[in-house]
Amino acid sequence: MALSGCGAPGLATSRLAIDFRLSGVRVMAPIPTLIRRLSPTESIFAEGGRYIGYSTRLTGPLDPAAWREAFAILRSAHPVLAARIVFGATGEAVLETDDTSPGIINTPEVVSADPLFGLPELAGRTSALSVVRHDLATSSVTLVTHHAIADGHHSLYLLADLWTYYTGVVEGRRQQPVFHPYPESAETLLSERGLVPAAVPEAAESAPTPRPLRPQITQPSRTQVRFTREETEALLETTRRLRTTINGLISAILLQTTARARGIDISDLNYRYAVDLRQRVHPPIGVTEVTSLFAMAGFVAGPAVDTGDAGTAALARAIVERLSDDVCTGRIQRAALAVPVNPATPAASPVHVVSTNWGVVPDLVTPAGVTITDFRATVPAGHAKPRITPLSATVITTFDRRLSLDSTASPAEMATIAQRVRRLL
Repeated sequence: MALSGCGAPGLATSRLAIDFRLSGVRVMAPIPTLIRRLSPTESIFAEGGRYIGYSTRLTGPLDPAAWREAFAILRSAHPVLAARIVFGATGEAVLETDDTSPGIINTPEVVSADPLFGLPELAGRTSALSVVRHDLATSSVTLVTHHAIADGHHSLYLLADLWTYYTGVVEGRRQQPVFHPYPESAETLLSERGLVPAAVPEAAESAPTPRPLRPQITQPSRTQVRFTREETEALLETTRRLRTTINGLISAILLQTTARARGIDISDLNYRYAVDLRQRVHPPIGVTEVTSLFAMAGFVAGPAVDTGDAGTAALARAIVERLSDDVCTGRIQRAALAVPVNPATPAASPVHVVSTNWGVVPDLVTPAGVTITDFRATVPAGHAKPRITPLSATVITTFDRRLSLDSTASPAEMATIAQRVRRLL
């Protein structure tokens, strides 16, 4: 077993065409070509049609034509973004070429506060670009990717490439994109490292054939808390003093705040958080070599845990220590491959609090006169409702040396979380 952190290109595609006769003109229409079948860890996102938007808010001029060219370059360099996820007659999800479309580029004429305003139904396409003006001074540029082909770390790499290409186009520089073949699945790359799925209990009866889920049009509102550079630096010092990590400390405060706000014993909360595994296996895996490579770590606090400020550091260390143990034993790596046969019903499941930490957003290159003022995650309306709805789902990022929490928790809970963080500084 190849672990780290404790002491093959995709199938080639062919170019086929149908010969149409229109007024004596021969029109060659490309036929979609199978790239590969999606693995179980990819198909679980395909079934729900789950997309995530990576949104940058900015001031300065926008050039829609340059954005179209930059997006075309990005799709050429990363052909997985120029594909489509479809379902066969048996419900099997596959990835195929989508040569009939130049890519969805959303540039509505009207102003809107919504960075995804006017975005059409993506219908299995693996990517889209949304450029929305908010007012005379501010706009948003959002890269939307299908979670089945790119997780958060992968998509942030793509976002950085997109801004690099846009800046090059605006400045009139010759583009030299680096080609990235179709990424492999987690199953393929982990099996090459001797990792096999953890045992999953058999279902009492055969599971139904997976099919695309009916989308939910409404999405939970999100509240963002953003700390200053000085507060973020002070928080780093605090975590060193308390012998923990930022992720551990924020996780502990999330659990404590949720328990108090909802009147729930903290030991009744099941905390689930995403762990990127690329650097936790040997040899390490490149960001774009794999579609998604993360596992959901779990933590349940003991019944005697203090939900006040005095207990935060101990709870944070317990969360970090549990993860360290799971990494060293290989449990977390194998968990990345474990897809339940039949998902638990909400009634039978404990109360969940969920988070994901995308870490530091890469440096984003901008042309002269353009300043990126904020970054946040967005979820397009229309993706399927999760099988189990958590009490809250929080995305943790650091952009421009400022820590941000973007959450479905209530504004009151987020205000309390911010206060508790600041009291520790």
